[in-house]
Amino acid sequence: MRLTLQSDMCGSTLEEVVAFHLDRGLSELDLKTGLAGEPVETMTLDDARRARAMLDAAGLGLYCLSTSLFAVELAADGRAVEDDAARLQELGPVIDVLAPRYVRVLAAIRPEHGSSPVAHLPGAVAYAAALRSSAADLTARGTGLLIENGPENSVVSSAANARQLAELIGTGSTIGFIWDVQNMWQSGSFPRASDPAEFGSLLTYVHVKGGRTAGPVPGELVSASTLADASWPVVEVLDAVRELGTVECIALNPSHGRHESTTPDSIRDHDIDFLTDYLAATGAPAAR
Repeated sequence: MRLTLQSDMCGSTLEEVVAFHLDRGLSELDLKTGLAGEPVETMTLDDARRARAMLDAAGLGLYCLSTSLFAVELAADGRAVEDDAARLQELGPVIDVLAPRYVRVLAAIRPEHGSSPVAHLPGAVAYAAALRSSAADLTARGTGLLIENGPENSVVSSAANARQLAELIGTGSTIGFIWDVQNMWQSGSFPRASDPAEFGSLLTYVHVKGGRTAGPVPGELVSASTLADASWPVVEVLDAVRELGTVECIALNPSHGRHESTTPDSIRDHDIDFLTDYLAATGAPAAR
C-alpha cells in the first residue's frame, strides 16, 4: 500500500499542496481542493490544465479527485441526486485533463437515523441508478468511481450497507468504496479488524484518522487524536486491510472531535510519520 493525504491538510493553494508532497516524499495526491483552495467540483477547464501542468512539472500523480457530490438527503423524487449526477457529467472535460485514477463521490444521507437496509430507503433506487450511470460515464473516460461514507446518518453506515448499495447498483458496475474509518464510527459502527473482510472486493481505498472516546471502548467519538493514541485498533485494522489485498492506497484525513492539547498540524505530522513507519515495516513504502 501507498500513502497519500487529503489535499486541504497540506496548504491553502495547489502550489503549497504540491510543495508539501514533495517535501514529504509522497508521489500521489488526493485532490479535494483546486488552485486556490476551492472545491474541485467548481474547477474550470483552464484550472484543470494549470493544475495538470503543475503536477506534471513536479512528477506527481493524481490518485483521486475528491468531489463532495452525491452527499444529498435521499428523497422519493430523486431530484437532488439527478442534479449532482448532471454536475459530475459536466465535469467530464476537467476529469479528462486531470486524469485521476478515481473520482470520489459521497454516500447519500439517510432521511432519518438508523441502519435499515439501503433498498428500503425512499429514493434509493433512483440514487443507485444515478451512480450506475455516472460510473459508466467515468469508466468510458478511463477512471473509476468510488463512494465514500459520510460521518453522520450515512446511507453507508456499515460494511453491510456498502454491500446492499452495491447490489442495488448492479453487478455490472465498476464502482468501488472508500472506507472512512472514523466516519463510519460516527455513523454507529465502531472500527473492527473484521470490517475489511466484510467489505470484501468492494473495498478500494481507505481513509484513516485517529479519535478517542471519553470512556470505555467501544464508545462515541469525543476528541481528536493521533493514530497512535486512537481508541480504535489502528494497526490491527491496517493489517486486515493489507491482508485483504484490494487496497493500493491509504489516505490520511483530519481527525474529527474536540482538539484538546494538540493542533491539527501536529496530529497530521505525527500521523504521516506513523503511517510511513507502518508501511516501511510491512515492506510497503509510502511512496513509489
